[in-house]
Amino acid sequence: MESPQSPGPRPAAGNLALERMALGLATVLTIAAVSVVPAWTDLLDPAILATIAGVVTLVLIYVARWRGDAGGFERGLLALFLAGMPVIYLARWLAFRPANLQPAWLAIELLGLGIFGLLAVLGLKRSPWFLAIGIVGHGIVWDVSHRTAPFMPSWYAIMCLLVDVGLGLYAAARIPGWRRAAARPASARAIPQSAGS
Repeated sequence: MESPQSPGPRPAAGNLALERMALGLATVLTIAAVSVVPAWTDLLDPAILATIAGVVTLVLIYVARWRGDAGGFERGLLALFLAGMPVIYLARWLAFRPANLQPAWLAIELLGLGIFGLLAVLGLKRSPWFLAIGIVGHGIVWDVSHRTAPFMPSWYAIMCLLVDVGLGLYAAARIPGWRRAAARPASARAIPQSAGS
């Protein structure tokens, strides 16, 4: 039986091992994604900024786990990541579109902004599964379908696919932990540092 001061049940060893494996996979895939970038010369290019955002997101997840965050920060961070992904395509369309580009591309990018923004909100307000599915879906459906978009660099689709799949699978692995944390009283939601890493 737990004492009243206890932060609540700790994650089961199997869940913690799965989370760590998923975080390791996300790390490997993010490193592979960074290696795909051919040059880091234009740091204001939205595609380069997206690559940096993927790395920063992963680093912030490590920081959150090290600090013992029970998932509130992580979940918000991944929702922001999901909502921000289509912004990169829109920014590239605005900045680098060829003169003869079909206007339908703009409609497609605005549609993506709405779809992934909605999934991010639903992932925060309804079920974290919307985050996991939205992030992986962005990589598998959106990035792959944009691999020949005339306003995106050729390397971007594979880079974004790798980051999205890694972070999406990590989000899926974290869902049981996020749900356990949400079920505990607010005063007991921080996970001790040794359990959260």
